[in-house]
Formats: sequence, C-alpha cells, structure tokens
Amino acid sequence: MKHLAGNMLSRWTNFLTTDREKPTRHRDNEFVDDFVDRNHLTDYWSRAWRCVYSKFHGLKPEDLAQVPQTDIVGTTC
Repeated sequence: MKHLAGNMLSRWTNFLTTDREKPTRHRDNEFVDDFVDRNHLTDYWSRAWRCVYSKFHGLKPEDLAQVPQTDIVGTTC
C-alpha cells in the first residue's frame, strides 16, 4: 500500500505540467514498513487518494485537450 500511495502522490501531483515522477519521491523507502501503526498507514493511503480525486474534480474542459507530461519521451498517457 505504501508503494502504491507513493506512486499516486508522485504521479498525480501537477500531472498536467510536470514530469510524472517527482524528485521528492523516495521509491526505495516505499518498500520499508516503517509505519508506527495502522492509522499512520491508512492516513498515508487516504492522502494519496485525496490527491488523485482532487485532480479529477479540479479538471476543466480545456484541461482535457492537454497532453500530460510523461517521464518517457514520445509517449502519452
């Protein structure tokens, strides 16, 4: 769950204007179970989903015509 949440936070933050993989992401650490308890894990998981949902809810019709930035040249989402 930690890895999936990290991926969502990284890829959906500013997804229309910046490269999907953000420099603030620490991917290797996402495989380390360092949550104090279940509540910390579910808080992180919920934060990631809020990030994704907020991007969908914030889209305007003109945003749908944009090509999102990708981390691989020559591909689109």
